[in-house]
Amino acid sequence: SGDVLSRIDLIDGRVAVVLSDGMGVGPQAAVQSGAAVQLFSMLLETGFDLQSAVRSVNSLLLVHTGGERSATFDAVIIDRYTGTVEFLKVGSVPTFIKRRSDIEILRSSSVPLGMIRHIDVRVQQRQLDLGDTVVLMTDGVLDSIIGSKDQVEWMAHVVRRSENSDPRELLDRIVHYVDETNGGAWRDDATLVSIRLIQNRPAVLSKGIHSERLFHTG
Repeated sequence: SGDVLSRIDLIDGRVAVVLSDGMGVGPQAAVQSGAAVQLFSMLLETGFDLQSAVRSVNSLLLVHTGGERSATFDAVIIDRYTGTVEFLKVGSVPTFIKRRSDIEILRSSSVPLGMIRHIDVRVQQRQLDLGDTVVLMTDGVLDSIIGSKDQVEWMAHVVRRSENSDPRELLDRIVHYVDETNGGAWRDDATLVSIRLIQNRPAVLSKGIHSERLFHTG
């Protein structure tokens, strides 16, 4: 697959979920997306902020490909102490945030990485509560929806009507509905990611003292 997914546990208690889709399909596309995810992860772990890290990745891809190959990029940075989430989207398809029966759609206003020198890098911050769910995907998912004039709204409808179930059940439901539209004939490499905020059980320490309760990404 040309899609590459990674999770990074940062030392300050945050979790980064990174998804990239290289131009094209298969191993050749995976070279671009794999390089983007690997470098971004390394820079994030060494203390780079989101915007500086992704701009460095863009410069590297541009130097190595001369603007002839590109990769979309999604990063979701979750603070497990507060539920604050930062979204960074570069050339990628929309991200969906489900809050009970409400859906928020986050869109990218930038071209993919590796195409131009100066990219529009915007970090969008949201506050998530317990039970809220984030759904990421590559364009292979939306492009495989057949028979809908607005694939984004179609997907928003599916996510909105899904019960608050665990992440795997939600993804299975989305795949099932997409399969129904195309008869199982997916048009491209496709990756789906679901992140749900739940609360850790308190750990019992010495003398009956309980540790601070943290958010947990499921």
